[in-house]
Amino acid sequence: RQATEGYWSAYWWQSRYYVLPRILRLMAVRREEAYSQAFTRAFDWLWDGRSREGWWSNGIDVGTPCLLSTCWALEALVSVGRGRLDLHRTLDWLLSRQDADGGWTAEACLRIPPPNETDPDRHVYRRQGLGVGSVSIDDARIYGSSTALAVIRQAVQSDRR
Repeated sequence: RQATEGYWSAYWWQSRYYVLPRILRLMAVRREEAYSQAFTRAFDWLWDGRSREGWWSNGIDVGTPCLLSTCWALEALVSVGRGRLDLHRTLDWLLSRQDADGGWTAEACLRIPPPNETDPDRHVYRRQGLGVGSVSIDDARIYGSSTALAVIRQAVQSDRR
């Protein structure tokens, strides 16, 4: 269910931006009048969450840059044809976060809620833990790096169209 502010919570992800590219893309493809208010609320919430520097937080820890949330927010904008907005600061910010070896270091984001948890946002998670009740870290930097590369490529290609 969409929150009044415009986002949808993701069961496994701490970021409120994870589901937006998928939902907004579906709404854009379906183009049904019933979705127009939800789309507008989601888009407004998404755009309002962007910092002056071009990054997004995870939607919970407001004021703290989040690599993956920034990638998912950019993916949402590009996937619904809004990639022509001024996203150069976002691309510059993402490129500035690239490590010397070419990868990106992402923060903890994937959570493992306890069984039968119906509202994972209420649970307090252990950082750097393993198993139920913890938030996993992308130690190998595979997910964060591949997500950043994919969305940068998608944004650059959409800007050329």
